[in-house]
Amino acid sequence: MALKKVVLNLSRLNTEGIISLGNNIAEKMTGNLSFPTPPVSMNDLVKSVNDLAAAFAAAKFSRSKVEFATARTLKAALISNIKQEAAYVSFVADGDEEMILSAGMNVNKAKQKHPTPAQVKDLQAEFTGIPGSILLRWKRSLYSNMFRVYVSVTPDVANSWKLVTTITSRRLMVDNLASTTKFYFKVVPVNAAGVGPDSEIAEAIAA
Repeated sequence: MALKKVVLNLSRLNTEGIISLGNNIAEKMTGNLSFPTPPVSMNDLVKSVNDLAAAFAAAKFSRSKVEFATARTLKAALISNIKQEAAYVSFVADGDEEMILSAGMNVNKAKQKHPTPAQVKDLQAEFTGIPGSILLRWKRSLYSNMFRVYVSVTPDVANSWKLVTTITSRRLMVDNLASTTKFYFKVVPVNAAGVGPDSEIAEAIAA
């Protein structure tokens, strides 16, 4: 299991968000046996939260530049206290997600891995009138990044399928085919997560 890290996202929080985070941390860490010696006591953290809440409320009411400046100073102090607590929690938890969450802090989210691509639909093999050529078209499948195009003249024989090319587009002119011969094609979608299922088989005769 991957180790988790404390995530605060302080830069994304407004003053009310900082106050709410501070309150949550104080509530969760008070009496939390996993964190017996926080660098900022819970009494001091609660006082820091309350001081900012009161100053910010007063500044919003009065619209005073002086009171807003006071609120900014107290906000910086609360942020400093929260960061100290976060560093302590990170050290003690040592990547344990449950411990971090128990302190009222968030953890980094695991990156979501795309599933393997879905089956390619509506593969069409078209007679072109160009000697030795067949045009292939298909619809992009969900989560696909690339497509492997295969050809065979005996589609029921599993090892008869030969890779023509791997492309990112949904259109391919297959050349150098034997004229008047019927060819069978299938397309397989690919992405970083793996290989999707084969498309249905399309067929056409080369001119």
